[in-house]
Amino acid sequence: MLFTFLCTVRIDIIDGSNSPKAKFKQIDGLELVLVLVLVIVLVLVLVLVLILVLILVLVLVIVLVLVLVLVLVLALVLVIVLVLAVVLVLVLILVLILVLVILLVLVLVLVLVLVLVLLLVLLLAGGCWPPQSPQSLYGIGFRKILYEIVSHVRKKLKYKLGENIYHIFRMIQLRGVTSKYGQIKVGVVLVNNLMAMER
Repeated sequence: MLFTFLCTVRIDIIDGSNSPKAKFKQIDGLELVLVLVLVIVLVLVLVLVLILVLILVLVLVIVLVLVLVLVLVLALVLVIVLVLAVVLVLVLILVLILVLVILLVLVLVLVLVLVLVLLLVLLLAGGCWPPQSPQSLYGIGFRKILYEIVSHVRKKLKYKLGENIYHIFRMIQLRGVTSKYGQIKVGVVLVNNLMAMER
């Protein structure tokens, strides 16, 4: 009904564009309806375009935020990897130091075992005096073995005890004791004295 009314009504407006005298111009209601519909359509199109632009802006903002979060995560992962690398290097250094300490301890234990073996030999040499015969525990063969052990200690390990025992045999030779039995007897006495000093 309203549409029918607008289509039949005529609107008179003043048109003074070309003439100094005012005159009336009539506009049909149908033309007015078409103009209103066109205006409404344009407004709706503009609103839709504005909504699309806002949606596009929101999408761009979300993408930018996601990119920033991804960059932060990558930076955090890189920092964690660097920290793990530093920790791994420190652990390797500590393991290397531990291995060196273990090797040093093993060497010290080996040296201690050698010294204890040498002391045991000396204890065996000084615990059964006097010998029953020159060929007993203090015989020529045992003295040669003991001398070889002392010489090896003196040449390879350079220990004080080995040097002292080496000097014992030198003192025996310098005293001019020529017999094997006499050399053994003097050597055992000096070894016992040396062991007493070591204690």
